[in-house]
Amino acid sequence: MEDKPVLEELHIVHHSTDFRHLLLPAWERIKNFCNKYESDADQAIFFEEICKSYWSDSPTIVVYVGLLDDEVKAHAVVTIDNYYGHISLNLLQYWRDEDVRVPQWIKERVVYDMMQMGKDLGVDKLRVWARNEDVANFFVDYYGFERDKKIILNTSLAGFANRLAELTSSKGETKEEA
Repeated sequence: MEDKPVLEELHIVHHSTDFRHLLLPAWERIKNFCNKYESDADQAIFFEEICKSYWSDSPTIVVYVGLLDDEVKAHAVVTIDNYYGHISLNLLQYWRDEDVRVPQWIKERVVYDMMQMGKDLGVDKLRVWARNEDVANFFVDYYGFERDKKIILNTSLAGFANRLAELTSSKGETKEEA
């Protein structure tokens, strides 16, 4: 079995770097990731925020691209969020093409950069949004991340309204009261 080629370069896509021409190829990957993993993000708003950060001297979204032969073959998206006074860095997206390998130095660089940004910003937490249990277990086992104690549940407003209507009987009693 032939080894996959290894990514050669990692760059931050920002107006102040020599890699600003990679914004649109990076966006295509980010958009494809959103579609593949059924992101809740409104892509137009997400792109607008990425563009604002691209031009900002204090970005709230940092986009990394991994290159092989000058072609974008991997990306990572880190967001900087302020949740009522608690600043966190979130590794929101990380994705590589299946035909390439990501060398350890690139993985370490993204995590190291997150740590440095965190120190500079007075961050409380580093977070990773895992797509599945295998990815979550990797970050727990390799980097020492802990699973969050919170469980986030979602439903649509229409679905919730329908469920409430089902729970309310014609007598006006809720299921628990009956």
